[in-house]
Amino acid sequence: MKVSEVKTFECCGTWTVVVDEREIDRRVHVSGNECVQGLTDHADNAIVIRPGVETTQQAYTLFHELFHVIFGQVGGLRGPTGEDALEEDDVINQLAPLLLDTLRRNGRLTASLLADSDATRYMKKASKEK
Repeated sequence: MKVSEVKTFECCGTWTVVVDEREIDRRVHVSGNECVQGLTDHADNAIVIRPGVETTQQAYTLFHELFHVIFGQVGGLRGPTGEDALEEDDVINQLAPLLLDTLRRNGRLTASLLADSDATRYMKKASKEK
């Protein structure tokens, strides 16, 4: 399945995926972000991805932006502040490529992870333990 075929997904609400040059340029301009390939708009529950790049790059961009969605849902990064603080993009840029590559190279692992359609029960359990 191509990224352009993903129209919506669920992650603590319904999110829209838009692959459109004008839309990403408009949102980048409004946000002041210097984004190149993708942008997550938490206010509109939307991920906007630049079209015209290779399929693998679009998949990585969607995966990267999904991390921003998840970080937004859990309240952002927790940890050091000030000069020692990590930026969200720093963490995502370190984790996303390796995780995506691992999922792609390990079909059985990926299938087993996708087999449990009710993973939210673990999120609820984790939030109660805090």
